[in-house]
Amino acid sequence: MSMKWYDLAKVLMRDSGINQEQLAEHLGITKGAVSHWLNARREPGIEDIARILRFLGKEKFSVGADGSIIDETMKGDVAYVGPINPAKRTL
Repeated sequence: MSMKWYDLAKVLMRDSGINQEQLAEHLGITKGAVSHWLNARREPGIEDIARILRFLGKEKFSVGADGSIIDETMKGDVAYVGPINPAKRTL
């Protein structure tokens, strides 16, 4: 199963009852900016993506060279694909 990072974020937001306004407040940005990110009109930086996913409950994940986000708790069984950063980084 693969999914863009923002689709994963939307699922996690829905499941945890967090709305765009709450996420924006946590990140210290506008609700409009969050909306642009979640609807793929703009791409946040890798650190912002990491902050979003951590806030939504994803603690251990890696960003691969192809931009995939791999849930480390699933031991590589599930990859969330999204255009992130070309360098592999564990966050």
